[in-house]
Amino acid sequence: RLQGDWSSDVCSSDLLVCLVSDHGMAGVGKVFSPARVLVEAGLAVTKADGSIDLSRSKMFTTANNELLLGVNGTDWKGGIVSPDEREGVIQKAMEALLSVVDPDTGKHVVTRLFRPEETVGLGIGGMTGGDLYFDVAPGYGTDELQPKLIQKRDSPIGGGEHGFYSGRKKMQAIFYFGGAGVKRGVHTGGVRQIDIAPTICHILGIPAPANAVGHSIGEVKE
Repeated sequence: RLQGDWSSDVCSSDLLVCLVSDHGMAGVGKVFSPARVLVEAGLAVTKADGSIDLSRSKMFTTANNELLLGVNGTDWKGGIVSPDEREGVIQKAMEALLSVVDPDTGKHVVTRLFRPEETVGLGIGGMTGGDLYFDVAPGYGTDELQPKLIQKRDSPIGGGEHGFYSGRKKMQAIFYFGGAGVKRGVHTGGVRQIDIAPTICHILGIPAPANAVGHSIGEVKE
């Protein structure tokens, strides 16, 4: 572990340093409830305790990512939406999300929608992913089922969240690369997390991991 000044008396000449963060963060002053949107649109039904009743709901949100919705299809255990109904359910959810307006500002909260089969490069969808993804206006986040569709954060200074559309500048991670075998002063522009491991391996002169799906960022190598 290196501490203090990273000078020549601390770092050896063959040291390679790669500093990468997981994701960015964005400020959030208000949150809205996608689950409440589904309930008000007739796509979800609540139990007596206020939670979503999956046995009677056509769509659902997930506890760890409310920026995606899933269709409760018959291909899932206990699902109720047939293949013929799926597209109609998704279209109704899209209309409901795009209709959410903050009464304090008169502005729409949901700014864009993503269908996995129509989106390339975001890594969304799949068996464990959602059927519909969306992004919200700056300053808004999402929360689980709540009495009000939109409400302010309890904290007087708001809060921060991540998981928004990855094209947002504030969602982008940091990437610093330096040391032996790396060109000085190179600005790579946007890179993908999946490219980091192949790049390190390329500079070290070793094979990339067998399951790597990214590629080496060639311009950083001396």
